[in-house]
Amino acid sequence: MQLLGRHSAWVEVYSIDEAFLGVRGTLPELQALARRMKQDVMDHLGLPVCVGSPKLPVQPSFVSGLFDWRYTD
Repeated sequence: MQLLGRHSAWVEVYSIDEAFLGVRGTLPELQALARRMKQDVMDHLGLPVCVGSPKLPVQPSFVSGLFDWRYTD
């Protein structure tokens, strides 16, 4: 989560693998920030991440709970 702190002064850790950041900007600025955050995490940790922009912080968790996400090979 310290890595995310480089991109925002306000970071709310929601769970072990989820956090919310306070950011502002135009749509192009926010899209560029999301790309930088994803690349930063990949470069430093080797992990792919998703970056979203919900209106409410619990929206992604609520929506993901509606679907059955199972990996099948």
